[in-house]
Amino acid sequence: MAYIRKNNIRSANKAGKKGIGVAFSWPTIEGVEIIGLLGGFTHIYLDGEHGAFGPNEIDDMCRMADAHNLTVIARVPTIDSWMINYYLDRGVLGIIGPHIDTPEEAKKLADACRYTPEGHRSYGSGRGLFHGDNDLLGEENGTRIDIMSGFNEEVLVIAQLETKTAFDNLDDILSVPGIDAYTGGPNDLAQSLGLTGQPDHPDSLAVSSEIVERVHAANKKSASDLYTDTSFHSFIRDGAKSFIKSNGGNISPKRN
Repeated sequence: MAYIRKNNIRSANKAGKKGIGVAFSWPTIEGVEIIGLLGGFTHIYLDGEHGAFGPNEIDDMCRMADAHNLTVIARVPTIDSWMINYYLDRGVLGIIGPHIDTPEEAKKLADACRYTPEGHRSYGSGRGLFHGDNDLLGEENGTRIDIMSGFNEEVLVIAQLETKTAFDNLDDILSVPGIDAYTGGPNDLAQSLGLTGQPDHPDSLAVSSEIVERVHAANKKSASDLYTDTSFHSFIRDGAKSFIKSNGGNISPKRN
């Protein structure tokens, strides 16, 4: 049969568990290696919207993740199809589309992430498809249809709802097929509500809670239902603070 890269988050969910991952905001293949060697993690998360990832860095981090059986998901900078393909062709198996404000944008995201008939993703020969090598893809025992339909089943498509406009359009957004889960963006949501810099304001928290409630009422999933993750930089920061304090030092932030 054709070889299909498996999504560890989906596998965990099928077993009644959540995925456990680590989020990266900058490229570090050593960081991915450390996470992989520790074991216990299902995935890594690349923040391509606010992070600094070029194609070579994404390739390298996906390659290291593959070596340690870690699924890669990523928040992309934009939901343009070429940008999403840029990530999927590297081997990413989950796309978080930021700033989904309308059902049209939700459909654009969903269509870009899956092959026909569920979407309109372009078929390429990047490392995500083993550089188009038929032997590595297992096409001698399957078909390209198997490969494309198998990918459609494994990929995760997540819409990020982070504005008042998204809240106002929520029912229509939730009606769009092809979105597997929804997540928020508390800082941008607060800004859109006129509460800049106040993501913990009661009004902003109330809107966030209502979004989650309505997602669940529509029999849909929040991203937090599927996985949880922490940031790699928090490991470094918190570990450094603990080390300094345990050795009698003082935390003294410096800014240039």
